[in-house]
Amino acid sequence: MLRYEYKKENPIPNRAFFKKEATNTYHLHIYTYQSTEWQDNILFRDYLRKNTSKKHEYEQLKKSLASTFPNDRPTYTKAKSPFIKKTINEARAIFLNNRNLNN
Repeated sequence: MLRYEYKKENPIPNRAFFKKEATNTYHLHIYTYQSTEWQDNILFRDYLRKNTSKKHEYEQLKKSLASTFPNDRPTYTKAKSPFIKKTINEARAIFLNNRNLNN
């Protein structure tokens, strides 16, 4: 049995959120397929896969925030948000620019 607990308090639309019981280190996010939130997560993932410097920057940010907020998951998550939003916007701009160049 996986033992994930569904969390009703969920500020993100089109997402179901589950947390591993008795720990705060494992989370499962399930998005509505092809929703804006789903697309943003795929875009973020793919952009980090292709951009090693951005991936390293995100890794360092997460490590720094984890040591700064070891027992405050909401603040840790909130502190990552500007980086994630900026990265998604960068990725979207590149994607749209490449799509326009190919038309």
